[in-house]
Amino acid sequence: MLLRRRGVLRGAASLYGISSGGAAVLRAAASGLPVRRAAVYEVPYAMDDDAARAVADAVPEGTYRALGGQSHMVEPGVPAPVLTEFFAA
Repeated sequence: MLLRRRGVLRGAASLYGISSGGAAVLRAAASGLPVRRAAVYEVPYAMDDDAARAVADAVPEGTYRALGGQSHMVEPGVPAPVLTEFFAA
């Protein structure tokens, strides 16, 4: 918010976060900050795949993607192509 007050942030941001960083991304989006797109992975909420799909379906232009074979410690190169496609849309 400090950056916004100083006029440094212009336009809408695209945000990505893993785990608690994903929670921060969701909080920023929910707070009304100008967020163009938000992507999260393994947020610290008790959710199974069905619940995560339901959240994605409830959000305008929401998308659910599974990263096969990945755990909470996702390999850095795995989400890159998915995120590139998502943020380019």
